[in-house]
Amino acid sequence: MSERIQKFDSVKFTPKQSYSSQNLPQKRISQINLGKDIVEFQGKHNKQPKSKIKKLAYHATAFIVAGMATAGIILGHKKAKINKINPIFSDFCNSTKYDEAISRFDFDKFGKEGIPLKYSRNDFLEDIKNTLNSVPPQKRTELQEKFDLVIRETGYNPVGIELERIPIIPKILGKTEAEQKIAQIINRFTKKNEVLIDDKETKTVLDSIIKVFPEFTAMIGRKQHDTHHFSVDIHTLKNLKSNILSPKYKDLDNESKLVLKYSTILHDLGKDFIGDITPDKGHAKKSYEMTKQIMKNFDLPESIKKRIINQVKNHHWFEYYNKGETTAQEVVDIFGSKSDLTIAQIMAKSDFANVNPLFHYKCMNIAPEPQIYDDILEEKFLPLDEIINKTAK
Repeated sequence: MSERIQKFDSVKFTPKQSYSSQNLPQKRISQINLGKDIVEFQGKHNKQPKSKIKKLAYHATAFIVAGMATAGIILGHKKAKINKINPIFSDFCNSTKYDEAISRFDFDKFGKEGIPLKYSRNDFLEDIKNTLNSVPPQKRTELQEKFDLVIRETGYNPVGIELERIPIIPKILGKTEAEQKIAQIINRFTKKNEVLIDDKETKTVLDSIIKVFPEFTAMIGRKQHDTHHFSVDIHTLKNLKSNILSPKYKDLDNESKLVLKYSTILHDLGKDFIGDITPDKGHAKKSYEMTKQIMKNFDLPESIKKRIINQVKNHHWFEYYNKGETTAQEVVDIFGSKSDLTIAQIMAKSDFANVNPLFHYKCMNIAPEPQIYDDILEEKFLPLDEIINKTAK
């Protein structure tokens, strides 16, 4: 791969690795893993201190996290203690105060449409579509590259389009009307939105989630291919509900419950919409890369961040284990502790069960009975538990 020089604000640097072979727009930044990559300045800039390098990299017009070829990050988090950002979300994650609100709510009824929002996904997509169509083709391409607006056709909504992935908001915006308008549209949908449901307590929790994670908000109403009966947000929230209702949940300490809740909310952020009948591939890795970046914005202990990141990275572990591609010992080694293995088991069970009503039964080749599903999974988990229990002793 030929080395490619990126230019931002007249300062040249050479990233350690380029994404030029992975269909990224030429104007997008190549791999930047802040604090880890060695960025080489040329000419008069070769003596700049590393802190300056980080600053320049961070404020680059386009932002791609390391190792993530096709997912964007909505910028704008403020690094502050999470309980200062949103005390409701802090209460939800650090206690069981709002667990009942999530566990009693019927998310199924929203199906592929997603949680109702004040500024709906269809209105958001329609506004994006109209703004892009209002400018000449060359400018339209520039806007799509700058905001990472990869558009796919779909029959799942009346607008006829869907975004392949989460858009980005560039750190530096141009002054054109179209550019300013697209930034406002994305901000309105992801950061200034609210949930429209009658259950006040559940609304309070969901509003706190979308305020804390604009990346999650960007997934609300995002359709998935036809195997999935739910939008990404409904699938995620059904998982969250199932995880809270799991018999194993009550045995977790509060710190592990926090890890479980964060990991569940973030685990599918990297999902792409390729088409109505075309599944995406590799979203666990993309979700992992996005989670690494998002975690930098939270004042949580590093040990907790690492646990969340590891859960997101490996949330497909059961697929490989069930196929015999990963051994019980390898799974235990991935998660390392009894509590994290329990979290992984809780997440795997719900993730598998919340694709569509029959998917998990067909994959396991069993009768469509919840108790049979529970029993067969516990049987498969048994070798893992035996290994981790011996290790704990």
